[in-house]
Amino acid sequence: MYRFLLIFFLIFSASFVAFSQEIGVTTKENGKKFLLPYVISAGLETNFNNKDFMAGLSLGVQELRFDMGFYLGYYQRISAKSVLIDKNDGFIYKYKEKRSVVFVGIEKRLGYEVNLSKIGIYGGAKELYSYEKYVPSDINVENKFLFTPYIGLYWMNYDVELKLNYEYAEFETSGISKHRINFTFLYFIHIIDVPMF
Repeated sequence: MYRFLLIFFLIFSASFVAFSQEIGVTTKENGKKFLLPYVISAGLETNFNNKDFMAGLSLGVQELRFDMGFYLGYYQRISAKSVLIDKNDGFIYKYKEKRSVVFVGIEKRLGYEVNLSKIGIYGGAKELYSYEKYVPSDINVENKFLFTPYIGLYWMNYDVELKLNYEYAEFETSGISKHRINFTFLYFIHIIDVPMF
């Protein structure tokens, strides 16, 4: 829980710093300075490996001076997975596990410009709040917080960003690997018309 709150605090502290500093970007109409360039992003997320698939949505703030992203998102398992549960009564029971995840994340991009776009590597971390239930059963499953580091490749232009990364997420689901792939499509919502890079 404390990691979740710490990352949440860091994200909004960085956002406050970003929105409170000025740079020399001006408009033709009034010549006034804008605040530090940022854009809002809306994303489609997929998170998977060879035995599991989850999909969802994210909202984020792209901080352009330091090339960083801050995210809040949600994804869920598309179809329930079969799991075996030992209740210590001499029997092993088979259930369907449904899982949903809420996350906050922070990442840093390193890249170079190519033909009005940018390509490179990025890395970061998410704090996941994972909750699941077994169907059909009345088993109380302990919800958990997971710290998930990741690293990957990205391509972006003025309007969109495509990201592909490897991440390590220890969901502790029987028969499902901790190694996962995440693919994200982001659309940038430009409140202020500023250069992306």
